Amino acid sequence: MMKKTKYFIISSIVLLLLGYVSLQYVYTHADFKIHTMSGNSDILNDITMKVTFNTPKAVDVLYKNQEVTYQIVNHNDHEEILYADQEPVYDDKNNDGWKEIKDDTFACSEDDCKLYRRDIDEVNINYRISGSGSSFNSFILETGLKDVSKNGYQIYQEKTIINNDTSNLSIIRPNAYEHFTYTLKKIKDHEYYFIPNNSGNVSGDVYLYKVMTKDDKLIAEKVAKLDNQYEYMNYYVMNQQLFVLASEKKTKNMYMLSFDENSAINQKTKLPTKNIYSINNQLVDHYIVLNDDTTYYAFDCKAMKVVDECKVINRQNLIKTAYQNGRFYAINLTSKVLDIKVYEHDKEVYHGVIQAINDMSKGGLHDIEFLDS
Repeated sequence: MMKKTKYFIISSIVLLLLGYVSLQYVYTHADFKIHTMSGNSDILNDITMKVTFNTPKAVDVLYKNQEVTYQIVNHNDHEEILYADQEPVYDDKNNDGWKEIKDDTFACSEDDCKLYRRDIDEVNINYRISGSGSSFNSFILETGLKDVSKNGYQIYQEKTIINNDTSNLSIIRPNAYEHFTYTLKKIKDHEYYFIPNNSGNVSGDVYLYKVMTKDDKLIAEKVAKLDNQYEYMNYYVMNQQLFVLASEKKTKNMYMLSFDENSAINQKTKLPTKNIYSINNQLVDHYIVLNDDTTYYAFDCKAMKVVDECKVINRQNLIKTAYQNGRFYAINLTSKVLDIKVYEHDKEVYHGVIQAINDMSKGGLHDIEFLDS
């Protein structure tokens, strides 16, 4: 018994030393401070930003009031993030329609290797729901939605036959969202919202789902059937209330929809243009940054209206936008530099950079999050 206790104590000391050495490595080999290139750095006093870097260990770096604090990340202690990936399914009742394809880009190391393809009318759209950690097994959510071939949009199936054996059977769709990974939006602890994408040629009833983590399992339930006159582009949760960016199918007008506690639309606001996007943004202090091809808009979810806009944000390598305290914040990524730029009254008022030791464009940067003030 004494020998086991001795080994346990020694192992604990070794783990503590390894953590200390890793942290010292970060301090001595990485510079995570924000270096001012132009403007007054006091402008950063209004925000709190958390950046997670992948150094020898993952490190959370918190920027608050221009002070920098470090923390080694224990992934087991991190909040679970849930993801949804489309998994199209074809109800294959027959095996006809296949044609051999001569494709110069097709490569195969075997001598007897052929590529075949056939057009298909529609596929069922399911989603695989999974967690960021290994604590939950993924599951398939059957939505009842279908992606349909029509109006010049063609779904097809491919297979490779090697020595008379079929391999690499796959479904190919020109849908822009086919390979997009969706992040479920947290309502509260252990509960998340999910809305399947229904853009383009997707048909069928769209439902709002609640996904819950319970007893080490992921469980989904339908909350409400959504209005079929809209295509649902993105969604957000603020104080357990749901906000949805949607495009009206008939007019292509863009709206921000707010939902009440019964999951019914209680307010909608028409947005400035029909080409609104919501990429690389987050809801911070009740503001969402939206954009079209020329302009970034700050949308206030409390007032349900656009309250500010900016036309001069640099879009190259842009990975995150936020709006706080009357200013737009934009982060652009290069290999070892994060550019932080602040815009006010359609002018760049601050530029700072964060440098790190790893190539952040190849996994060195894990995540960036603006925190509510």
